Formats: sequence, structure tokens, C-alpha cells
Amino acid sequence: MVKEQTDRADGLVEKYKAQDAKQTQTANKETELFKAALNNPTYGVIVGDLYGYITDVNDNILRMYGTTEKTEFIGKNILKFAVKTDVKRAVNASLKMIIANEGQKSEYRAIRKDREEVPVEVTTNFIRDENAEKIGFINTIRILPVSSEKK
Repeated sequence: MVKEQTDRADGLVEKYKAQDAKQTQTANKETELFKAALNNPTYGVIVGDLYGYITDVNDNILRMYGTTEKTEFIGKNILKFAVKTDVKRAVNASLKMIIANEGQKSEYRAIRKDREEVPVEVTTNFIRDENAEKIGFINTIRILPVSSEKK
């Protein structure tokens, strides 16, 4: 009877080790995908918490904004970088996104460090934890061409 219990315990230990290894592998894969998205050379990427405060940005966002310092973004609210007349629309779009529980794509005007306004396309998605709970956001941003009538 003791041998059966020991064998059963050993089997459970092996099962949990295999599950733990699979979870670690999945977490590593997700981390690598996240790093790849953050380092996307085509788009600017901004990561933040559910209150809109920025926790990380990629180098492309720094170039778009006109700086080399992440400290100009980290800890600041994302709305600080929107033209004032677009802030209310951005807040409303964010609330709708939270209610709908899905990402969105929108166009806004952003402010560069030199105070120049530029049209941008922003794709926003939630970052979720292992229980699919929203824990933050990720924005991919690209500068839009200025149309001839806007020049």
C-alpha cells in the first residue's frame, strides 16, 4: 500500500512538473512575442496601465516624438500627447472600448516634442493576464500622410 501511494505521488509530481514546464514555455513564448511587438521597427508602440499611464515605449515612438529619452513618456498619461481638441473624443473611444471589451482603431492628432501636430492612426488592444482579465493596453501608432487639402 505504501508503494502504491508513493507511485501515485511520484506520478502526480511528474504531472505537475510537466504542467509547470508547459506554463513556463507558454509564458516565455508570450514574453518573446511581446518583446517583438514592442521592438517593431515599423510602428510606434506604447504600453500602459488601465488608467492610461505609460509603462513602456519602443524606440520608434521616441523617434516619432523627437526624443531619445523614454523618461519623457514613462509615468505620463497617454492623453498628454494628444491635441487638446482630440482628448474628449479619445476618452469617449476608450470608454466604449472598455464596455465593448475589444480593441479599436482610431485617428487622432498627436503632439511632437517641438509642438508640431501630426495625424496618427492608433490601434489599441488590451493586455490581459492568464485569466483573461484586462491589466493594461498596448497602442501601435503610425504617422499618417498629410493630405493635400490639409497642407
